[in-house]
Amino acid sequence: MGISGLLPVLKSITETKSIEQYRGRTLAIDGYCWLHRAIYSCSQEICLGQETDKYVTYFMDRVITLLHNGVIPYVVFDGGPLPMKKGTEEERRKARQKNRELGVQHYNNKRFSEARKCFVRAADVSPYMAHRIIQQLKARNVLYVVAPYEADAQLAYLVKNGLADGVITEDSDCLPFGCQTVLFKMDRDNVAQEIQTANLKKNKGLVFHMFTEQMFLEMCIFSGCDYLPSIPGFGLKKAYTAMKQHGSFTKDCVLKEKHEFP
Repeated sequence: MGISGLLPVLKSITETKSIEQYRGRTLAIDGYCWLHRAIYSCSQEICLGQETDKYVTYFMDRVITLLHNGVIPYVVFDGGPLPMKKGTEEERRKARQKNRELGVQHYNNKRFSEARKCFVRAADVSPYMAHRIIQQLKARNVLYVVAPYEADAQLAYLVKNGLADGVITEDSDCLPFGCQTVLFKMDRDNVAQEIQTANLKKNKGLVFHMFTEQMFLEMCIFSGCDYLPSIPGFGLKKAYTAMKQHGSFTKDCVLKEKHEFP
């Protein structure tokens, strides 16, 4: 899901870029992010257990677009569930199940508009879907890898080790993970919003010129993420202020006197 509120505060260093500008470069792709967008158009079929190729077509159209623009795609898929996110994933699973059941009720009663709204919230990406995409990638000799756990860390590994020049995703987690160039919101016109972590020190509003990479990471964790429960009443701006004052998460533990930790 990413770090809540992070992308808006980085608006001043966000640049609009055409995918063609990355010709000759390798871009690592968060495969499940694309799949989540792909299932929007076929959420009803998925929730009703009907076969569909719509998500495969959507995904591969995007891959082919990159290839036509001279970009080398390197698709990264999520692997096993991350133990630290068990609580978060269980909450999401229950919410999806509830929406699916409600959607089926609406569908059976011919309330199709209401049913679709529920199905959109209920549909989820499965390993079977990823497998179907992988078969298509193999047929086109497109690079891919299944991460040990979630894709974020694997994407950062590829970038840090020179195996990719940037990342395409919808998840702001890639920024604190250390991906230097991240492209968000790639659209049908092959335009995306680029953020480079090298430009963090130029950001307006929240000023990061005194922040180290570790401080930025801890700020994001401290503001609330999928791995830990959030501190009540403690968002990104408060985490930024605390990190700016104390410089490390360890020192910030003095805030226990003022805030009730979950």
